[in-house]
Amino acid sequence: MIKKIASFIYIFLFFLPSFAGGKLYLCTNIHSIEKAFKSPKTDYKVVHDSECYIPASFFRTGTPKFPVKLDRICQIKGFPKKEKDFTKGISACFAGIFNGHSTLMIGGGCNFPDIPAADGGNKKYYRSIYAAEVTGDPLFTWEKIGEFPQDVAYGVTISTPDGILCIGGMNAQESLTQVYRVTLKNKNAKAALETLPALPCALDNMTGSLLGNIVYIAGGNKNGIPCNDFYCLDLDDLTKSWHKLPSFPGSPRIQAVSAAQVSSHGEQIFCLWGGFSTSDGNRQATLSTDGYAYSPSTKKWTPLPDPTNNEGDTVSLGGGSIVALSDSLILCTGGVNKDIFLQALKHTTPDYLLHPIEWYRFNNRLLVYNSRQKRWKEIAKVPETARAGASLIFDGYGYLLINGELKPGIRTPDITRILLKTETNPKPINPIISNQNEY
Repeated sequence: MIKKIASFIYIFLFFLPSFAGGKLYLCTNIHSIEKAFKSPKTDYKVVHDSECYIPASFFRTGTPKFPVKLDRICQIKGFPKKEKDFTKGISACFAGIFNGHSTLMIGGGCNFPDIPAADGGNKKYYRSIYAAEVTGDPLFTWEKIGEFPQDVAYGVTISTPDGILCIGGMNAQESLTQVYRVTLKNKNAKAALETLPALPCALDNMTGSLLGNIVYIAGGNKNGIPCNDFYCLDLDDLTKSWHKLPSFPGSPRIQAVSAAQVSSHGEQIFCLWGGFSTSDGNRQATLSTDGYAYSPSTKKWTPLPDPTNNEGDTVSLGGGSIVALSDSLILCTGGVNKDIFLQALKHTTPDYLLHPIEWYRFNNRLLVYNSRQKRWKEIAKVPETARAGASLIFDGYGYLLINGELKPGIRTPDITRILLKTETNPKPINPIISNQNEY
């Protein structure tokens, strides 16, 4: 029994950067909505969960007030119903939005549909791909548009102008090296899967982001072992395949989070935080809260401030969710409690999976990082976002938090929309923070 529990702890979380679209709201706090917002129109490209092109930055010097505030949290209705077990909620799925379409995609994922993990149940993996149109309607309507060649979860999703990349991952049998680019010709079409250069090794539970047109992948389990590896793939020249870059400092990390940003010097950087590693031989289990930034120009890593809440306490983002609001602001939510989870990694107890949801104290704070000011700010405490393994994505209206775990082994089918406002725009018609606001 203890061996089973240990194996569940090893894989129950996940971080998946994702970028997607969605719709409507049933408000649960702060304010009410009188009508659906129209999708914002902008004359600049912004980062959505580290997956869109980052523009040349334009900003002024100085230290302005922290611009982001929570406006309200709203619950979304609707989830795919083709598979009975899938309706119970998943984590570790691929999620993205097709460029040129208002179409959200989710695919793969996993859950414990029959017997709970605490009772020794088996984790089930999925391969179906679903899509829903993004409109102002208060209900998602899902259609199955295809399947992956194998069951898969715990990979990385990156949305690009040419399709949604689904990278690596794992299933009940093995970790994977496969990389697919999923495209959709129109909203009524079936998904087309193009095979891209495979990863140089099997990777799962890693994190990834897109800077320009280069994909970066960091950490994860490399052939089943937590690693510090860092790889890139130039989407403009796929013949070069994946290239190994300098490993990130510190402990190995699985289920870390990452985002692409612009530094205080105006350079595009890859930002990395959180994650954990299991014990392996002579290496003890670790949980990381520190962060690092990688500079493509210098090929070096430099430290970043640890995430902190308003009380000054360090917050773990391992297993959490992250999305870039602009080229200088990042929204982070969810993740494990650093003390409780590290204790479980080091000293597994038979009753670890048996506690109520509140006991695990998953992070319920919305944190925003300003990459130019190099500081963190807690903007709200939101119980609905206290999850691990959820996807956090921009949908043109707000930021969707899709499914995830409420506690180890227990998924939720909930989709929650986070609506933000700024100092300069109290009405969150455009919830993206404009780069021209100079933040």
